[in-house]
Amino acid sequence: MFWFFLAVVVIIGSFFYYKKQKSVMTLNAEQAEMVVGLIDKEKQALADQMLDMADEAALKGATVTVESIVSITPDMKEELRKQLEDYKQSLIDTYGTKIPANTAHRLSMEMEGNGRMWSEYPGCFERHLQRRDGNILFPPDRRIILRNEIEEALEKDRVEAKLFKIKFRAFVDSRLVVLSSKKNMKPTEAFELLREVMVLAEECATYGESVHEEREHLEGAEEILIKSMNEVMPKGAEGLRRIRSVSSLKRDDYSAQYNYRKDTPILKEELMATLLSEDLEYVTGAGIMCKGYELDNILPDDESRKSPDKLPNTYDIKTLLENAVNDGFSKSRADQIMAAWNDGLRNYEEGHH
Repeated sequence: MFWFFLAVVVIIGSFFYYKKQKSVMTLNAEQAEMVVGLIDKEKQALADQMLDMADEAALKGATVTVESIVSITPDMKEELRKQLEDYKQSLIDTYGTKIPANTAHRLSMEMEGNGRMWSEYPGCFERHLQRRDGNILFPPDRRIILRNEIEEALEKDRVEAKLFKIKFRAFVDSRLVVLSSKKNMKPTEAFELLREVMVLAEECATYGESVHEEREHLEGAEEILIKSMNEVMPKGAEGLRRIRSVSSLKRDDYSAQYNYRKDTPILKEELMATLLSEDLEYVTGAGIMCKGYELDNILPDDESRKSPDKLPNTYDIKTLLENAVNDGFSKSRADQIMAAWNDGLRNYEEGHH
């Protein structure tokens, strides 16, 4: 509060000085900037204090209903009503009908125009906090995300992205531009360059969306290289397609961030909750990949089903969703997830008949 009171003293002091001089008194640019800075600093301190209070309440089990966050009145225009109803359903699909107090506070701040709750392009650590935040698919002790956790994740992601951008720029300058500008690149040089591009694109996936631009550039270069190589060596097209397919699997954010990071924020026991928190299209894709590993004839209490390292199967998915619904998870969202998974299984079976 010190900075706030200091700003007030400066303003009041200026006012009385003006009255004493009986002349117009204005702050110069430097003084005005200092006052605004002090007020902004105090406003941020108050905002952080509110977040800390909300965190404390959430840790004690305090929740807020979706109804209290999204208020729909009878006299609303139809367009606005529809927008609010859609937003309300999206909250229910994400959090259920009751939201942790600190999550609700962050949502309210966002609705009031006080910044985004999450980054537009989150890195690996922020993205996993976003998945867990108030998510009933995760264990209760993993659903409460505190302000200091978010700040630490943002800083980790910022440093990672900065270092990778430096690495990417060095690669572009020293390898991509130099070799690509050669009129007659040797096949061995082209293949080696393609391999380096793929490795960097795979590394991108471990950092999440924070390096999305670099990933797009790399995948663009990859496409051009493969097209050029296919024109020169058409007989090798199938081999390149297979190599590209394997590399693509390694670029899956969920897989890359768990399998290729020693410091992954994803715990073994929450792999399935993480998977089911992704977009429905992703769940369908996972169903296609995992179908080949599904063990239909193993009993539900078989020890192999309890291994946290194995890929999930239909029994695992169904059990987790049923337990989550009993705990307050949206039944309609659970049905959508199950349908997306089953679509993947059907697509797999159709492709193998």
